[in-house]
Amino acid sequence: MKKITSLVVLFTILSGSSRAELYLMDKIECVVCGPERNTPLVDSDASWKRSLDGQLVPMQQQLQQEIVSQQVVSDKIPLDPTAADKYIESMKKQNNLNDNDLKELFGEVGRTFHEGIDLLNNQYVQEMFLHYKFKSQLIPTEDDITKYYQEHPEYYEGWCEVQIAHVSFEQDTKDSIKKNLDHVAEDKSSDALAVDWSSSITLQQRDIAEDKKFITAMSPGQVIVKETDGAFELYKLIDKKDSALKSVDERRSSITEQLNRKKFEKMLQSYNQEVRKFVDIINLNESIVIQE
Repeated sequence: MKKITSLVVLFTILSGSSRAELYLMDKIECVVCGPERNTPLVDSDASWKRSLDGQLVPMQQQLQQEIVSQQVVSDKIPLDPTAADKYIESMKKQNNLNDNDLKELFGEVGRTFHEGIDLLNNQYVQEMFLHYKFKSQLIPTEDDITKYYQEHPEYYEGWCEVQIAHVSFEQDTKDSIKKNLDHVAEDKSSDALAVDWSSSITLQQRDIAEDKKFITAMSPGQVIVKETDGAFELYKLIDKKDSALKSVDERRSSITEQLNRKKFEKMLQSYNQEVRKFVDIINLNESIVIQE
């Protein structure tokens, strides 16, 4: 493999006095020396140019993409030579974009039109490579799904819808008021006092304070009276739904995704370790940490 030794890209301007001034336009951060080519990655790739979602692309991710691009050629992975163009045309059609729209979009993320097209081409190649090499093998067994389901249970959150009222009392009226409130609580259709109920509020069962947990055991329509300093508190349960374990069928899709992600990460890590036997990374910036 050839080694790249150029460190910086310089731009020379000759003034009227023929004095040369050097301006640093960009600099090479690292070089991927692979089986097909030596590819320099420059500072602007990581500090200025962005992906189409507007996010900067970490240098480590760019290294991975370049390695993949070379492996597609080296491994002779079958790709339809027109597929990338079809992919771009499909994206334009789905988003109702023309070439001028794409040019404007690419400019917003620091890329020329041709750089943007190359970005989309590379995006297609990356996806096809990952599917060909790994994703086509990601089929968890029923036992894998069942085991994950049992080890990582998920529940529907329980909730209670309640109304609350406060009735003040004086010491000499306490007993009579309590008697009438008990009557209200016992006979749901009665309202011996003009109880001013609050608007209904919905509480997540896990958020209900310990001294109010009795609410979770109430039945719809039930009223419970609690005494506090100088007042009675009334709680009326309007409706509730207790927490419930989600079924395996309800979670099958998300569990499959989780298992696939973990397996994919392991397969990709193993692949990266293997492929580094054939790829050399020349790091020209000590602040960049190249993962092995």
